[in-house]
Amino acid sequence: NRNVVFSEKSLWNMFPGGGQTVDGQISNLEKDDSFMSITQTSEVPGPRISMEQFLNKLPKAVIRGGKVIDIRGAIKGSLQGETGSSGSDAVILIETPALTAMKERLMLDEESRPPSSKNISTLRVKSENGEQTYIVKMLFTETIGDLRNYLNKHRRNSQTSYDIISTFPQKIYSDSIKTLQEYSLIPNATLILRTRTSVDSGHTVL
Repeated sequence: NRNVVFSEKSLWNMFPGGGQTVDGQISNLEKDDSFMSITQTSEVPGPRISMEQFLNKLPKAVIRGGKVIDIRGAIKGSLQGETGSSGSDAVILIETPALTAMKERLMLDEESRPPSSKNISTLRVKSENGEQTYIVKMLFTETIGDLRNYLNKHRRNSQTSYDIISTFPQKIYSDSIKTLQEYSLIPNATLILRTRTSVDSGHTVL
């Protein structure tokens, strides 16, 4: 609509008196019908969309430097005025033999590509302080000891002893030689790292 003008915040008010044209004649803008027909608005023209609709137009995540960056979550936090450190809620994709095999498979042509492996488990492991989530792709036959080795390469508090636990059901996975399949951590599971204490009340040690 050409009669709608987008009005930005102005540092001054409109001059209230009459104006003077270039030919020297006085013109009262308030009586000018063409001026009065123009509507001023501070709203951006076009259909409105909700924040969720805007976020859905963005990619869910991108991989940068081996880390999966949550694009929608970061932008949603900015739009909602949330503050926090840039390292908070980081999703880290840990390099494992299973993940490497998956990447190599995707590099092959579709005709020569072998079928995807069905014995790979995806573990989401939350760090002790809750600021990092590790994504670990492992074979069903790999052990809790293998999981610890992968995590120790990326944990910030590498010298701190920790337990690998789950909350539902409440368990501590302490046997390093047991496999993911033996612990029923397949085909996926959510785990939490907890700084080890002398007392582990409320959890079942397995």
